[in-house]
Amino acid sequence: MAKSYHNTNKESGEVLLSSEEKAKTQEQVVYEFMEKWYNTEFTAEDISREVIINAPLTSCRRALTNLMNEGKIFKTNNTKDGMYGKKIFTYKYKFIDKLF
Repeated sequence: MAKSYHNTNKESGEVLLSSEEKAKTQEQVVYEFMEKWYNTEFTAEDISREVIINAPLTSCRRALTNLMNEGKIFKTNNTKDGMYGKKIFTYKYKFIDKLF
């Protein structure tokens, strides 16, 4: 199973475990939000404003990238104007066929 937290600053022990759990929780919250609003496209900035309000924008980008790599959401070809005047891509919930 892939790790949610990207340990670029070489954390260890309880700090690393806490960071991993927080990253997993953030991903779950983002996924549930996107599932609820399945027909809407969101940027990382949208997620930062609407879902993970007190987290760095990089945490929102990480959550979206991890969810995309897991095949739960997808990056669209559409862009929106970002807060720094650059176009940024949107992401959307990916319907997954469930066989029962």
